[in-house]
Amino acid sequence: MRNEWWFRSLLLVLGFASLLLYGMSIQEPQTIQPYEVSVVVDNSTDNRWNYVYAGMQQAAIDYNVQLNIVATPSFQTLQEQEETITRELENGAKGLILQYMQSTGTSDGLSAFAKQAQIELIDTDVERSITNVGIQQVDHHLVGTSVASELLIRHQGNAQGLHIAVFTGNRGKKGMEEAYQAFEYAIQRAGGTIEWVASGSVEDVTALRMKFPQVDVLVGLTSSALDACVDAANGLNVEIYGVGCSDKNVYALDEHLITSIIALDDYNMGYQAVCDLAWRMGNHLAQAHAEPIGYSIVNWNNMYTEANQRKLYLTK
Repeated sequence: MRNEWWFRSLLLVLGFASLLLYGMSIQEPQTIQPYEVSVVVDNSTDNRWNYVYAGMQQAAIDYNVQLNIVATPSFQTLQEQEETITRELENGAKGLILQYMQSTGTSDGLSAFAKQAQIELIDTDVERSITNVGIQQVDHHLVGTSVASELLIRHQGNAQGLHIAVFTGNRGKKGMEEAYQAFEYAIQRAGGTIEWVASGSVEDVTALRMKFPQVDVLVGLTSSALDACVDAANGLNVEIYGVGCSDKNVYALDEHLITSIIALDDYNMGYQAVCDLAWRMGNHLAQAHAEPIGYSIVNWNNMYTEANQRKLYLTK
């Protein structure tokens, strides 16, 4: 009988302790610390990043990420960019989303950074000799070919007699060179030649204006290069084609200053970069991989479809 009394008393004590612990757990819920991720791109204020940032910020909310978009200039050297990345690691970043300012000479730095943090690359093609780095991959060859196709559709597949000038953006990036080579090849097959090529700087815009009316088609292979085409045309009767989705690109298309654009899915690029990085930061067995980034061909005929309106005006 006495043993039964002790047994009942023990059950009561254990039950009371369980209730006490449960109450404490309700009153003081555990806080899950967010993943700290820094974003380092070339020229962070370029408005083509607006769509990428919007995707990143939504994914940061969805996946408990503390996102730090680092204010950066147009880097002049790779060393300058790597110093910026190093500072972010010293300040506690555990994940990095990077867009390198060039494609060559990056292996050593990237390998060193990957030992200290999880890394996702966007809008960049670099020497990628290590396997634990993810990448949001654009098929630049296909993009360059698509720009040429849009031009050739308007001219019934014949580029003979066209006076074409191209702003390429930074050809120090492997992807930009691939896009240009693909565009040039398609134009040459159609009997055309490219008469003038430059990066798209302010000086290039001024120099190109001196060539009118000898130039009647302008092509920009990045958002900034496409903006430069619009600036160079300055209301003249020229056709403009290119790659981009900036506010200025969209406005120029809406005003019929641009004939057609290849709009990369920048929002999804940003969203997926944060999503993939957060997954690997929370699961160390997860493998990094290359994620293809899609695009849409947008022109005067289809820019007002619901899908393209979402893409062009961030109505996600």
